[in-house]
Amino acid sequence: MLLKTRHIILVDDDEDECLLFEDALLELGYQAQFLYFRNGQETIDYLESTPDITSYLIFLDLNMPAMSGKDCLRVLRKHTKLKDIPVAIYSTTSDQGDIEETHTLGANVYIKKPVHFTGIKHTLNTMLTINWDMYLGNYVLPSI
Repeated sequence: MLLKTRHIILVDDDEDECLLFEDALLELGYQAQFLYFRNGQETIDYLESTPDITSYLIFLDLNMPAMSGKDCLRVLRKHTKLKDIPVAIYSTTSDQGDIEETHTLGANVYIKKPVHFTGIKHTLNTMLTINWDMYLGNYVLPSI
């Protein structure tokens, strides 16, 4: 299944991270609407009120206020309407316990946040062009 992404959501409480992410998308020339939310609850609220969520891809940080990434993932995967949205965990941690837990909770892929702008662009390009049938869980994208 090639994902027909027209909406990309980044859930991250670091505004600078969100700006870099958006700049990378713009430089890559993807024609997708970019949205970012500071925590999982804002994301859930938005998606619940959105009629068509079939073209969404979520990049989800783990450590956020109000609702953590893990808690958000739990809600997404239990929610009838939202359970099939592809979710890429996008975190600074490479803790094996976090990786395993997020896969158990239903993350499609785990990405360690790249430290350089070129790495962010490479990661986004990979995530927006992959065959998502390969990424139905237990996959860790190597960071650059």
